[in-house]
Amino acid sequence: MPYCHNCANEIQGGMKFCPNCGQDQSVVVPQDQRIPTEDVPNVPPPPKQKRPTRSKRNAIVIVALILLLVVMARAFGGGGEGGDSSDSKTSSRQASGETFTNENYGDLVANPAGHRGAEVDITGKVFTDPEIGGNEAAVQIWADPKNSDWNTIVRTDPDSARVKRNDYVRVKGSVLGSFEGKNAFGANVDAVEISADSVESVEPAEAIDPAQKTVEVGQTRENQGFSGTLDRVEFGEDTTRVHLTLSNGTGSNASFFTHNAKIIQGARQVDPESPPQYDLPKLQSDLSPGVQTEGIIAFGPVDASTPFTVTLDWSSRAPGVRAQPLVFEVSP
Repeated sequence: MPYCHNCANEIQGGMKFCPNCGQDQSVVVPQDQRIPTEDVPNVPPPPKQKRPTRSKRNAIVIVALILLLVVMARAFGGGGEGGDSSDSKTSSRQASGETFTNENYGDLVANPAGHRGAEVDITGKVFTDPEIGGNEAAVQIWADPKNSDWNTIVRTDPDSARVKRNDYVRVKGSVLGSFEGKNAFGANVDAVEISADSVESVEPAEAIDPAQKTVEVGQTRENQGFSGTLDRVEFGEDTTRVHLTLSNGTGSNASFFTHNAKIIQGARQVDPESPPQYDLPKLQSDLSPGVQTEGIIAFGPVDASTPFTVTLDWSSRAPGVRAQPLVFEVSP
C-alpha cells in the first residue's frame, strides 16, 4: 500500500491527492518540508444519509392519505365542528314538524333552498301536461290557482301523474329545494320543487277556496211532494257552499231557480254568487215528475259561528198547487 509523499498517510494506489492532507501525489515534497504525521488533522468523512426503510415509507404515505381525507371531509361536510350541514338542517326541521300549506306557502316560495326536507300539504291547479320518463314524472302546478302564482314542480311516479292540464290536485310530500331552468318557449323558470308522496284530484272549490269549516246538516224538507235535502255546508273564505239534493214527487213538472235561494243570518241576507274562478255542479232548474238532481249553490261569505236559515223557492205547473218554500235551519 503506497504512502503520501507529504504526510506518510497510507493511500490507495492511483490516487492523485492525499485524502488526509490534500498533497498532490505527482509532486515530490522534500523531506524537511513534509508534515509530521502526528500534526495532520484527521477529518472524518461526512456520514452517509440513511434512506428510510420501505416500512417507514409506507407509514408516511398512509399518514398523508389520512390527513388528506380529513381535509376533504371538512370541506364537503359543512366545515367540521360548529358547521351546519344541509342534512342536519333537514333533520332539525323534520323533528320540529315544519309543514307548508296554502296558508304559509309564500314563506316557502321566498326561500325554497332554506326549507329542504320540510313537509308539504297543498292544493293547486295543473297548468301543463305531465311529463313522464321511465319511472319518473313531473307535474307543474300553481299553488295559488286564484292568482296563477307560486309555480311549483311536483316530482312523482307515473301512476300518481294521471292528471291533465286544468285539473285541480292535492299534493302531499316534501321540499326538494328550488328549480331553475327554461320552459319550452325559452323563458326562465324559477319554481319550488317538491317530491310528492301522493297527487290526488280534488274539486276546484277545494283548491281555490278551501273549506275552513264544514257542517254536516242532513236535513230534508218536503212540500206537496217536492222535497229537498241539505247535505252539508262548507265555509270558505270567499264563498259559503250549500250541497243539495232535490226531488220532484209531485206528479207534475216542477221548477227550481238557484237565483231565488237565499241565506238569512240575523238581519243580513246573503244571495247566491257565481265564483268566476271555477264551476260548481249545478242543480237542474226544470224537473219532470220523478226526477232528482244534485248540485251546489255558492253564496257569499257567512259567519260560520252563528245560526242561519237557507230558503229554497220552487214552483209547480200542476193546477191548484201553491208551492211553499223549503226552509232549513243550520246551527254551525
